[in-house]
Amino acid sequence: MNSFNRIGFTLFLTFTITAIVSVMFVYPAIDRMTESVIGDRLLYAKNTIDESFKQKTPKEWQSTSIEVADKINMNIYIDRLSDSYIPQQFLEKLSGPIGQNGIIELETLQVYYPLTDDFILSAGPLTDFGWIIYAPELTTWLIALCMALAIAYYFYQRDRQALQTLARLLPALQTNEAVKGPLDLTSLSHRINRLSEKNDNKSDALEKLIISQRDLLHGIAHEVRSPLARMEFAIELLQTADEQEQIALSLQLDKYLKEVDELVRELLRYSRLQHNESQIQLSNNCIESLIDSSLEKVESVYPAITFNIKDRDNISLNCDKNLMIIALANILRNAGRFAKQQCDISWQLTKDNIVIMIEDDGVGLPPGKTQQIFEPFTRLDPSRSRDSGGHGLGLAIVQAIVHRHNGRVVVQDADIGGARFEIIMSRNTG
Repeated sequence: MNSFNRIGFTLFLTFTITAIVSVMFVYPAIDRMTESVIGDRLLYAKNTIDESFKQKTPKEWQSTSIEVADKINMNIYIDRLSDSYIPQQFLEKLSGPIGQNGIIELETLQVYYPLTDDFILSAGPLTDFGWIIYAPELTTWLIALCMALAIAYYFYQRDRQALQTLARLLPALQTNEAVKGPLDLTSLSHRINRLSEKNDNKSDALEKLIISQRDLLHGIAHEVRSPLARMEFAIELLQTADEQEQIALSLQLDKYLKEVDELVRELLRYSRLQHNESQIQLSNNCIESLIDSSLEKVESVYPAITFNIKDRDNISLNCDKNLMIIALANILRNAGRFAKQQCDISWQLTKDNIVIMIEDDGVGLPPGKTQQIFEPFTRLDPSRSRDSGGHGLGLAIVQAIVHRHNGRVVVQDADIGGARFEIIMSRNTG
């Protein structure tokens, strides 16, 4: 692994791991703090409105609303109850004992206060604390970004020190003609210039990598937040649940932990493939055997789908067997997920390449998704599939595996109505 790849992989791994840890531990804490701050601010507004309007007559409402709006820094509107756009669930609360002193709506950052049976006051939305809603995401990104930049700065300083050492050696090299012969300063200058250009390219690449990892972190935050929220809810229920309910909740917690574990393992696999962390183990493998091994992982998941192998030509592929089975299984799993009744599998030998084709009879690809489906955490329209579609890393891993074999994967409309994936590998792969 050369210096640039080592820097890139270290930066990627540091950023990803720091992001995951921050999402799991820092994000929930900051999220609770922000909710508490916003809740206190809205509670203050509600109490102020209650104190100011309790003894006021309708003639005093207008002047009082102006004073209170300045005090709580929120817009205040007074409407007839029949003309208001307040959701039904809040109208029911306002008509009950709990709503006599007003209610708070955290989702829209508003306060509702009943003035009479016919008139209602609405205050908000809260704007001066609007930025605090994004504090959990900003804090998580900042922690991961600072750690990644610290690693990048370390490698920058190391290269800079190497250049300084070379600069100090130049005078000594110029006086060493008796031992080494004439010094080719022009050649040395060219080498230094190339090294400088290489460092500039590294900086540009690192900047692109940071942007890419920022997008990846955003995807990780969304993926991890859902099981964490369900785990937090299950833990709260455990405190008051009976023995039978505790067993069921424990099983749910175990399931959510496995979801997070699966996400981390897929991220690490994707990271290793993207940054050439390990060498692939090439060997000649029969394509039919690779397909059969892949189908064993998929057919039981989609028993209603018929997987047809259209021909069984005896063709061998020079590839890493385990990685290729993972790639084929991911494509077959995607085909089974979107197919209506069948998936067709075939392969052929061309002049220069070996092409493996997998197609389904589903509804096909949404417009403009041909390239996006290979990006991490990208899912097709959920309404087109029968299940959640995993974490959105399956096709990204497929592309990374095929690229490691110096091949390419393309997708287009299938003859039988759905999508057709083609893995195109050179006959001299490796």
